[in-house]
Amino acid sequence: MPAAVIAASIPPRTGIPVIPHTRAPLRGPTAEEAIDRAFYITAAMTGLRHGELIALRWRDVDRSVMRVRVRRNYVLGEYGTPKSRRSTRSVPMAAEVGGELDRLFRVSSRRAEDDLVFADPHTGEPLSKAANNRRFRKALKAARLDESHRIHDLRHTFGTRMAAVGTPMRTLQEWMGHRDIATTQRYADYAPSTREAELIAAAFGRPRSPRRARNLTSRRSAGAHGAHVRDLAAVSTERHLACAHARYKPN
Repeated sequence: MPAAVIAASIPPRTGIPVIPHTRAPLRGPTAEEAIDRAFYITAAMTGLRHGELIALRWRDVDRSVMRVRVRRNYVLGEYGTPKSRRSTRSVPMAAEVGGELDRLFRVSSRRAEDDLVFADPHTGEPLSKAANNRRFRKALKAARLDESHRIHDLRHTFGTRMAAVGTPMRTLQEWMGHRDIATTQRYADYAPSTREAELIAAAFGRPRSPRRARNLTSRRSAGAHGAHVRDLAAVSTERHLACAHARYKPN
């Protein structure tokens, strides 16, 4: 689910205002829209958990090396350490994320190192997860996307997109802060692997052995078996799609 699609769903007439170098605090819905846009893009392009995003401070946005540093979490109304030892980490900050955070920084009235990046625009306190989820559903509706998606699903967007471009699983584990590599392996299905596809094609294609004439009977048997396997694969695919949501439990 592209975060840019969700961010673009904010109507242009009420979108992020162009405010050159002002220190005046944002007020009302416009403030929330500006925060939400940066929040969704950062979530999808860093893979941070909901609580880690809420707890993010400006000191954690390291522009000198283009990294976002995860040092704490916000759960059940309290700050704490990240979920596991590996969850204390740094994640590369893409230029698009850096640009959105820079824009948010310029229009924010709270820019001290210990101020929250995604602070409540009126109080400076942590954002409410419940309110975040309500606004996220509204953004999904405006973008004509499935409203059953959660903010946590943007973390899975990051995992699948990174795997799809060939990011090593160990590297992805570090970026996502998974304690166990087995958790990261759920994204391995999205990793490119042309060699594996070639192996399967060879297994079910025409044999290249010079003795193929003597194996005619075996080939016919294999062909019938291959058709049976393809039927089973179709059923398995439907089951996989039906169970896909259950596979992605929060982590």
